[in-house]
Amino acid sequence: QQYDESGYIVEYNLNEVDLAALETAFRKDMVLLRDQKWIDRQSRMIVLAFATYNPIFDFWCSCTFLVEMPPSGVFFTKYWVQPFRPNMDETNAETSSNYFDYLRFAIVLYIFLFVFPAHIVHKTNNHKAGLWAFVNLTGICDMIIIVFFYVAFAYRWALFKLNKKTIDVVTEAQTRFYDFYDLSQQYWTIQ
Repeated sequence: QQYDESGYIVEYNLNEVDLAALETAFRKDMVLLRDQKWIDRQSRMIVLAFATYNPIFDFWCSCTFLVEMPPSGVFFTKYWVQPFRPNMDETNAETSSNYFDYLRFAIVLYIFLFVFPAHIVHKTNNHKAGLWAFVNLTGICDMIIIVFFYVAFAYRWALFKLNKKTIDVVTEAQTRFYDFYDLSQQYWTIQ
């Protein structure tokens, strides 16, 4: 079911060192919200969304938990837990990965500029096929490799190379709620 953006929002700063105190404060707040009718019989959905960071693996994790409460009284739960990296050019390993992308870019460019025209010349000289040389399994595969690679390369470049640096994302997330769900989905789309 689709819901509009009306409702209430509560933001928590979970950067607390004392986890026991954080848990106590969270439980008190949940009782307070219930007592003030923030959650009642007319509530239809509760969403809990947050992001975590693991410095050991250098991965972020976007976590979204949804509880739907239709009038029937049956609760439906859904969750999305997606690890990701908000930027692809900040560590030595990521830089090395980018160099391999550039190498693949050069290989595909070589296929497009040299192998594919040589294939057409070969077909023209031996089979009189002319520009129809790409209408066979080899030519079609070459074209598919070229097109798919360049589309994926451009998509990855636009999303993660032109993206904000991680420190900028973290700084912005400290001043307002920043949902990383879309970014995490995009990350796994291109991996």
